[in-house]
Amino acid sequence: MNPQKTNVNFEVSYLKKSMIKGTFNKVDGTINYDENKPQNTTVRFTVYTDSVDTDLKPRDYFIRRKELLNTKQYPTIKFTSSGAKLKNPREGHVTGKFNALGQSKPMTVKVTLTDVYTQSKTEPSALKFKATALVNRHDFGVTAFPGIFGTTIPIVITGELMPAK
Repeated sequence: MNPQKTNVNFEVSYLKKSMIKGTFNKVDGTINYDENKPQNTTVRFTVYTDSVDTDLKPRDYFIRRKELLNTKQYPTIKFTSSGAKLKNPREGHVTGKFNALGQSKPMTVKVTLTDVYTQSKTEPSALKFKATALVNRHDFGVTAFPGIFGTTIPIVITGELMPAK
């Protein structure tokens, strides 16, 4: 995975009338994709919670607080895969454990291969992907501010898989 070309975006309803959109600016991870046996794909992905960015610094500080992301006690959110299934050559699902706020829950992530390209004839192909998942914040004990923030938060990750050298 290329962290410089990977984006982790989210949106959450606010006061049931609008959406707050944001991103996490610091991510890390590895994706081992086997083109011949995609079901053997493995994923380890880490998001650094204090890198939350909604384009409004006071709101970012608010989201980092103990009742929401609790970034001081839980500096990372992690996903570790346990299996992968292809629906077709460009779409599939990756299952695994989502770890946030000291809790681990099962998660299924929909993954779409959006592009395959080569930078030169001598290098293997790079892959662009989009992964989407839904997180219910109540499942992780984040129940503060009901009626202000939505419960289900869509997360969209876009990025590139660079060939191993």
